[in-house]
Amino acid sequence: MELKVATQGQSKYKTLFSPNNDYLDLQFFPESGKLLNGLSSTIGFKATGINGKGVEAEGQILDNNNHRVTIFKSNALGMGSFVLEHPETSKRYFAKLNETLHPVATKIALPKVHSNGYALSVLEKGSRLFVKVAHTSKTVKSVILKGVCRGYTYINNEASLIHGQYI
Repeated sequence: MELKVATQGQSKYKTLFSPNNDYLDLQFFPESGKLLNGLSSTIGFKATGINGKGVEAEGQILDNNNHRVTIFKSNALGMGSFVLEHPETSKRYFAKLNETLHPVATKIALPKVHSNGYALSVLEKGSRLFVKVAHTSKTVKSVILKGVCRGYTYINNEASLIHGQYI
């Protein structure tokens, strides 16, 4: 492929390059925004190819000692999720792609694990929603929960945390 660039000063540059057709961009999205020490978390992920479209991806999640923690597999559009049980701040976590699907297999780092914070998760069972709030510290006693959707307040009260969590 040839890439041509013209600057505002009318300087022109061009170069030839060959794109890596095996390129894969794998992004991770922990529930509640970040991984928290000791709190299990659902992690969504998206895999895209060189054209920016979703591609299938599968592999395993390893810790910094190369111990397998879990496995992951996307749908045909490159999206999926997995649960990371009780991550630790003393460890780093990586995704290692399946080499049969991705010949240029590499380790891709997951977001770092934070030592302090809240995790919020919502689970739908039948016609009911279950909200879980957890904190990394067992000393936090309560939180204020306010749930609003389309201008209607469904919940607005103080919730007592028992052993750092409320469901």
